[in-house]
Amino acid sequence: MKVIVYKDKTYRGGYYFFDIPLSTKKEEEKARQAGTRTEMMGDREVQVMRRDPKPYAHVEYWECSPCFRGGKVSDPPKPVLINKKNIVRNGKIK
Repeated sequence: MKVIVYKDKTYRGGYYFFDIPLSTKKEEEKARQAGTRTEMMGDREVQVMRRDPKPYAHVEYWECSPCFRGGKVSDPPKPVLINKKNIVRNGKIK
């Protein structure tokens, strides 16, 4: 995927969604030890961590245009069987 970012901070070539926080296993264990609390989400009760793990970095999540629209990115290339009679030149079998 190729994304072009302009000086005015606009971009084209993909869709940006959010940053994914990365944390160490030690930090995740500290957050688990802090326990959970009960919150209401709509009409359901869910368990929510009392403390978020401290991230050491973030990764950006991007999608290409076909993925964003829900279509296939591309069909996988078909295998080409080559024997002594077939020679591949410029991507074509001759």
